[in-house]
Amino acid sequence: MSQEDSSNALLHFLARLLKFKGLIISTTLMAGVAAVLISLYVLKPYYQSFALVYPTNLTMHERTSLFGNASTSGEDGGYYGTKHDANRILTVANSQWLIQQMIAKYNLAEHYGLSENTPYLASKTTEKFMDQFQVYKTEEDAIRINYIDTDPELAANLINDMVQIIDATITAPIQRNKEAMVVEMEKQLDSNKNALSLITQKIQSLPDTAQSNILNSQFEQQLSRVEELQQLVDQYSIAASTNTPGLEVIERAYPAERKIKPIRWLVCTVSVIGTFILSCLIVLLYDGFQRLQNALGDYTSDNR
Repeated sequence: MSQEDSSNALLHFLARLLKFKGLIISTTLMAGVAAVLISLYVLKPYYQSFALVYPTNLTMHERTSLFGNASTSGEDGGYYGTKHDANRILTVANSQWLIQQMIAKYNLAEHYGLSENTPYLASKTTEKFMDQFQVYKTEEDAIRINYIDTDPELAANLINDMVQIIDATITAPIQRNKEAMVVEMEKQLDSNKNALSLITQKIQSLPDTAQSNILNSQFEQQLSRVEELQQLVDQYSIAASTNTPGLEVIERAYPAERKIKPIRWLVCTVSVIGTFILSCLIVLLYDGFQRLQNALGDYTSDNR
């Protein structure tokens, strides 16, 4: 196609658009008004709340870390944890039991406008929640727990509750293990104390003989063992009484003052531009269809 033909075709398209300019302008204006009304009165504003946490070193309050030397306490003696501790937070935060607990606590099915008769109610509620919930690791290796909702208070409270539950879930097994070790060491201490008491009774009931010297040697060994176990019991008790946080909250979630979506001006702009382009395309298609009909009619008349 030559440049002149291209110019003629463009002028033809412009002429057709100008012919239907009233329809195009009115349709575009109606779309703009509708977009404004919908964005103001139909689309609900959504607010974002989030918390930033760092994983902590869960071994920092264990007995070996508190009372061991540099060689036994390990190299990771800092306050903040490793990527494994961060992955533990991510796993718990994305777990279904925690998500379902939040859905039940805040009655999110009703909050999302779903009735009890809705088919697959649990699945749809979970899908809606997951669309608005996100947890991920930032570039600074912090964990961001994020939730978007139409109720800013609910969003902030939900995130803060999740942080507390995640912390308790991570630290509970370690705390149980510490307490179990205290109980086990106390059993061993009691058993050795009983053995020491029996040796003492035997020494007191025997005269100063060679057998008594042997018992005295056993007494010293058993006493040393009792003292060692008593020290371990004290150390494990101190470790068990020390609360180990599973995470450090850098920023708590708070109710957002400004909405994150919808962006009303963007909705209106996209609607107006889209409607204008679509109207122009429809006009051109309509004109092309009319020209095709006229051409077919002329062809049929010429062949008669």
